[in-house]
Amino acid sequence: METKIEKITPQKALELLKNNVKNRNLRQSLVLAYSEEMKKGRWRLTGQGISFSSEMILIDGQHRLAAIVKSNTSQIINVTYGLNYDDVYSIYDTGKNRTSSDILAINNVKNASSVSGSIRNKRFLDLNTDPGKGKDRIKLTNEDILNNYSEHPELYTNCVNMARRCYSKMKLVSVVYLAGIASHLILTKGNNQDKVFSFFNQLHLIDDSTINSIKLLRNLLINDLANPIKKMKINIKVLYFKKVWNAFVSDDDYKILRLVDKDSNNQFI
Repeated sequence: METKIEKITPQKALELLKNNVKNRNLRQSLVLAYSEEMKKGRWRLTGQGISFSSEMILIDGQHRLAAIVKSNTSQIINVTYGLNYDDVYSIYDTGKNRTSSDILAINNVKNASSVSGSIRNKRFLDLNTDPGKGKDRIKLTNEDILNNYSEHPELYTNCVNMARRCYSKMKLVSVVYLAGIASHLILTKGNNQDKVFSFFNQLHLIDDSTINSIKLLRNLLINDLANPIKKMKINIKVLYFKKVWNAFVSDDDYKILRLVDKDSNNQFI
C-alpha cells in the first residue's frame, strides 16, 4: 500500500473514474455539494481521499472525482494505491459522520439542532423550493451551515428563541420551520425583525391580534393538528404562511382563507 498527495485535474479525474466499476450509486446531490465547495475554493486537503485496489479498482472517492469534473477545478488530494479490495471495501463509509448540529455545538452554539434546521429551511425558502421534496436537490455542507450562522449569529439566535417561545405557547409548526421562515423574511426579504416577530407572536396568541387572516391561519393549523389521519404537508403550510404574511405586510386581510392555483407560485414579500 502506498499513499501520495497528488494534484487531480478534471482530465485526470475522468481517467480515474474509468476504474469506478464496483461502487455504490453516485449521489448527485453530494457531487453538487462537493463541487460547490471546490468552486468556492473551500475544499481542503484532509486525511480522506481516493483509494484504489492493487488491480486499480476505485474503492473510495467517486464523489470527489465527479465533483472535480463538475467544478472544472484541480484539487490536491490524498491518493492511496495497492489496497486489497475484498479486505477493505466493506468497512468504508461505515462510521458516523459529524452532523451540522455537531459542528455548531462544538462551536458553542446554543440550540444547535434548531439553528441548523432553521438555516436549512431558510435555504429552501431562499430558492423558492418545496421543502417537502427539495432535500434530494439541495445540500448544505457543515461548513455552509457554520458560515451562514457566523455571518448572522445574533439574528439566527433571536429567530430560534422567538420560535421556541411561540412553540411553547402553541405547537402549530415546528421550531425549525418557524425560525427558518423568520430568518428568510428578515435576511433574504429585508423585512424588519420586530414586524416579523410581531406576526408570529400574534399567530401564537402571545400578542393580541385583530387581523382576521392571522386568526384564519391559526384555526387552519389547529384543525390540522386535530386531524390525525390526513395531515397537511409542510409545503402547503408554507403556502398559507406566504399568503397570510403577504396580506399582513400589505395591510390587506381575508374573510376566507383558501389557496388558489396562483398561490403555488407565491413568494414571501
